[in-house]
Amino acid sequence: MARSLKVSQKLIKTLKLAFKPSRYARQQDIAEELELLCCRLLNEFFNLVIKAAT
Repeated sequence: MARSLKVSQKLIKTLKLAFKPSRYARQQDIAEELELLCCRLLNEFFNLVIKAAT
């Protein structure tokens, strides 16, 4: 079953900035800073960003 996620534009911009490897060592660090309860959501977002970039 397909699911869709809605992410605010502000959060997308923040996540894209955070994606730079030099700023955060792990996705978990980003999730903690953004106070996200679920790192899985962040992981899925980055997978979509990487897939779109290729």
